[in-house]
Amino acid sequence: MELKRSIENNLVIWEYEKLAVLGVYGRLDKPLEEIIELYNDSQLEFGRVKKEPNRDFLAAFYFEPPIDVTLVKTEGNEGSIVTYSLDRGESKKLIDKMVEISGLIIHKPEMDFIETIENEVRYIETLTYEKCRQIPEYLNADLERIFGAVHYANFLNKYKGFSQEDSMKMAADRFSVKLPI
Repeated sequence: MELKRSIENNLVIWEYEKLAVLGVYGRLDKPLEEIIELYNDSQLEFGRVKKEPNRDFLAAFYFEPPIDVTLVKTEGNEGSIVTYSLDRGESKKLIDKMVEISGLIIHKPEMDFIETIENEVRYIETLTYEKCRQIPEYLNADLERIFGAVHYANFLNKYKGFSQEDSMKMAADRFSVKLPI
């Protein structure tokens, strides 16, 4: 299977089998911390805003269905929202809601944005997806639950500060995946 890219109304969509990565790019004037305060949905958990050179980065995780979310804001107020999931339709709805709350003014996506996300999808996310596809037969769980547990464990470890072991246990519990011990 090969990675497919399409653009619909300035929404960039990458698809690989059931994996759907969606992204929008534009101008973002609100600080990411303010977006956390404005977003009121118990299904969405935010990490802490990470301050990086020339940009702020915010990771979030939506639970039903599992959707991994990243928001980026640069010093020049360029912004993006990218989702990673197995449900293109729900990812689109989540992006629409986040665009509304954040006030992101969507622009035609620049090639730099498209290529950056596409490389991440091609070299990281497709491999993660392939690993997730192999696990269900060993753990008696469906692909969506495995995908959710893997991505949520990564979110807890990298963006919430939990140890790798605690992250795996918490994610397995959240998505009802029995880990072999």
